[in-house]
Amino acid sequence: EDRILGLRAVQRLTRLVRVGAGGAEDGALFSQHFPRLTWLLTDFAGGARDASGLPASDESHLRDLLRVRGFSEQADQRNRVRAMLSSFFPAMDCLGLPPCPASARRTP
Repeated sequence: EDRILGLRAVQRLTRLVRVGAGGAEDGALFSQHFPRLTWLLTDFAGGARDASGLPASDESHLRDLLRVRGFSEQADQRNRVRAMLSSFFPAMDCLGLPPCPASARRTP
């Protein structure tokens, strides 16, 4: 859930990017021009399961993250980001990187 909120910058795309000439941008044509989105999950331990109980693939984990859920004000904000990502980037990949072993982590 926090990863979704971290992507709120996608909301600014409608203010910063212009696809055609004219006034305000609503993002409706972004999907025709935007490249494939690759979402890289760092320190991804997995553990997610699909409907049949098998380990979920990275792509199915991404689809689950982008699934609209909840009705609170905070959920509405997250769902808006989810909807924008799904609409702006119809082609997506997800790559999960496993956590670094404790021996490879830096210590202060």
